[in-house]
Amino acid sequence: MQSGCLKKAVLANSVASLADQLLPMKASALQHLPASALALGLLMYMVQIYLDFSAYSDMAIGMGWMVGFHFKENFNYPYISQSITEFWRRWHISLSSFFRDYVYIPLGGNRKGALRQIFNMFVVWAATGFWHGAHWNYILWGLYFFVFLVLEKWVLKGFFNHFPRIFKHLYLLVVVYFGWLLFRFTDFYTLAVAAKGLFTLNGNAWTDVHTQMVLMNNLYIMLVAILACLPWWKNGYRAWMNWANRVPVVATVANLIDVIAPIVLVAIATLMLVGNSYNPFLYFQF
Repeated sequence: MQSGCLKKAVLANSVASLADQLLPMKASALQHLPASALALGLLMYMVQIYLDFSAYSDMAIGMGWMVGFHFKENFNYPYISQSITEFWRRWHISLSSFFRDYVYIPLGGNRKGALRQIFNMFVVWAATGFWHGAHWNYILWGLYFFVFLVLEKWVLKGFFNHFPRIFKHLYLLVVVYFGWLLFRFTDFYTLAVAAKGLFTLNGNAWTDVHTQMVLMNNLYIMLVAILACLPWWKNGYRAWMNWANRVPVVATVANLIDVIAPIVLVAIATLMLVGNSYNPFLYFQF
């Protein structure tokens, strides 16, 4: 729960502020922004939406433990995936499981031939988009992933597995990155302005001094937030504890840190929440 508080109060809120600054919601504000600002803003939104959603899940899991319930992991580091199929096995696992068990399988799943399976997937992904909101951009967002899932299953499958891991990972990140652009803007005109601006098709420049200054002034928090989307700290903690438990003196220190660290994390998160009036709450929309 403490890591969820810190993830939300320190990291998610910080990158959310950058996303709103560099990728504003109004077309008039987007029109003349340089492409690098829009690209960086979309990256920060990509990081924000994971940190925000996973933070609330972490807090729910922690509070469940406090009263004797064990909730399963809901976001299992989806940005380390190497395909859209794997991504949706790691992203919002409870939602994906719900649509699989109560929509996809009752419709026939993959038991009635390829065409029926494609239709069933279409229904599931249209419903997934609609679940997020009564706007056409969400349905378009759901169908966007439907297209890539179909391509992976029936078109790319023959040679996709032979791609180097780095290429598969880059493919996943690019597809998801542009998917979040569809997710952010409910107005199609604003969406079009933002999409064109990413490729300097609004007559906008590639970069400017202001964007460079924003990048330099916030580079540290950006890097920390991006690293928080990866399992390095979790794996590192496990490796540290496995080693520490084999050395009695180190084990004592490690156990002491285990007691103190949650208190420190909660204190830092509390200070950030008290001192910062900017506290966007993405999760309530969905």
